Amino acid sequence: MKTLNKLGDSILQILVSAGRPLSKREIARHLHIKGTTARVNLKGLLAELISHGKILHQRHLYLLPSTTSQSFTRGQFLPITITHIDEDGGIIGSTPKDKITLYLQTKRLHRHLVPGMQVLGKITSRDGESGTAEIIRLLEKPTRTIIGLFTKQAHGGGGLIIPCERKRQGPGGSLRLPPQEADKLNEGDVVVYTAARNGTIKIIERLDSKDDPRLFSRMAIHTHDI
Repeated sequence: MKTLNKLGDSILQILVSAGRPLSKREIARHLHIKGTTARVNLKGLLAELISHGKILHQRHLYLLPSTTSQSFTRGQFLPITITHIDEDGGIIGSTPKDKITLYLQTKRLHRHLVPGMQVLGKITSRDGESGTAEIIRLLEKPTRTIIGLFTKQAHGGGGLIIPCERKRQGPGGSLRLPPQEADKLNEGDVVVYTAARNGTIKIIERLDSKDDPRLFSRMAIHTHDI
């Protein structure tokens, strides 16, 4: 048990020294661990550290958690939840524990970023209860988002979402929205949505009405990642 505790301390120190998330292979290299049995033991120890809240595991990477607002510093890597995307395409998120508002930046913009998605971010600045962070990678599989026009159905309630992209139009392109979801929208609303193979729609965001002069710029932001 003492060996395990000592090895666990070594892993924590390695993560502190690295200053960034590490893969299991990188941790094994730092510890000079070789062989199948030793790697299996390392995997078990990492799982134990996760269960005790000592480290986080995000998409094959291990990192130290943020435990207090004071530990939220420039250069730190944290899992960040996207809370919303503003009308100019700005991406805003927050950290799970500190509840700090973050304005997210990307070198390679992702059209699949949607509210509720988790990303791994590197803190680039901090000012009181807000800051900026660079998106390093997605922590979940991206979902293809589509822009569509909502129209109400005259009979039976509910409505239809008609995709704005020409290649998605035609027979089978429009999808039915159930009444409980349709009641939240107005005729002519343009929305961002995802569609499952079984035809189920999830509305991600309402952009604007089709008559709003800002609509085309917002559609361009979503379509072309600008």
